[in-house]
Amino acid sequence: MNSLRYFQLALFVSAMSVVGSARADWIDTVAGALGISKTPSAMRSPVESHDGDILVVAIDGSAPAALTAGGSYRSPVFFAGDATLLALEGEDLVRVPLASGSPTRLRPVPGAVKLLGVDRSDGDRVLLLVAASDGSSELAALSLKTGKLARLPHDRNDRNQRILLSHLRGEDRDYEGVSLGVRTQSKPGLGGRLEWKDIVYVKRGSDLPVNLSRCDGADCRQPALSHDGRRVAFVRGAKR
Repeated sequence: MNSLRYFQLALFVSAMSVVGSARADWIDTVAGALGISKTPSAMRSPVESHDGDILVVAIDGSAPAALTAGGSYRSPVFFAGDATLLALEGEDLVRVPLASGSPTRLRPVPGAVKLLGVDRSDGDRVLLLVAASDGSSELAALSLKTGKLARLPHDRNDRNQRILLSHLRGEDRDYEGVSLGVRTQSKPGLGGRLEWKDIVYVKRGSDLPVNLSRCDGADCRQPALSHDGRRVAFVRGAKR
């Protein structure tokens, strides 16, 4: 092999290594920040935004406790330390205490679609989905201190990145040894069959799923696990 051909091949291998590293870095960064599996099992359908009130329940099976009233909140996530939650009210980021007190408005986040979680290695950094120009949603990071929003575009040609982003748009989450999800209930209605998310469940290892939400016909969804793995926050809407 002549020296020019060898040099071209070396450049190609080097470029492919950089691309491969960038693809791995995006997945590693996102999954590591949220503490979730890097390899979700399947693509998910996007979840429609549903507002309601925020409840928290211990995964030991105690009764859920309501933290808000008025039904205008969505996508709660646990803040570092698990003493408070962050959530969205419209496009406003709010802080919701777990003990006592009312939600506090922190700042507007134009285009905010869904909170995903606080970065487990950087408590100032919140990962979320924001509206994209094509009508879908994309990943972004928000600094709580400065309010700066940095979009984190994925590689649309990389199947693994597409799968992970699709998973983030859904409601199921796979953590180490623990899975959260929602189940659909239905009943006949005047205009056809009505469907809603009625059960927020937790599944540990090979155990059977446990109904945490006990919503009894109310629309319950958007579960999020605390950093210590002991509690789940979710949103309860109106009964169907």
